[in-house]
Amino acid sequence: MKLILIYGPPGVGKLTVARELQKLTGFTLLHNHQISDLALSVFDRGTPAAAELNHQIRLAAYGAAAKEKIPGMISTVNYRYDIKDQIHSAIKDYRSLAGVETYAVRLACSPAELERRVALPTRIGTNKIASVEKLRAVLSSEDLLRSLPDDVIPSLHIDTTNLSPYETAETIKHHIS
Repeated sequence: MKLILIYGPPGVGKLTVARELQKLTGFTLLHNHQISDLALSVFDRGTPAAAELNHQIRLAAYGAAAKEKIPGMISTVNYRYDIKDQIHSAIKDYRSLAGVETYAVRLACSPAELERRVALPTRIGTNKIASVEKLRAVLSSEDLLRSLPDDVIPSLHIDTTNLSPYETAETIKHHIS
């Protein structure tokens, strides 16, 4: 099974791109809020218990999909560099699953575009960050702009500032083919 982990800061378009990629590939989509909303209904954000539950859910889902020979899965991830050991260990766990070929894709865009996107009406009423003020606060307290180190997993880097979600998904599809 091909596992595509799409990560980047809040508002960059991870889920929008993942949905386009799903249309292009037919792969299953498991997005961050399906998992984090469950974990955060039990534990507080930022706690080790919430992170561990999130990780165990992902590990079980990816492993079960591979066992059932699902050809591919797209998963959006909110990766925090400041919890280095946690994410490094998680990626190693995902990469060690039998039958799983893991790809990492980092989305980025200009700061002005990120602030424009985070305030879009489609984010209102969700558990997503939906205001520029909240985005700035999170970005100043959590390091969400870095890339995963290549020694953990090489990442395809895509600046989506001037790309449509479809164009971005096409780039990812070409990369994993």
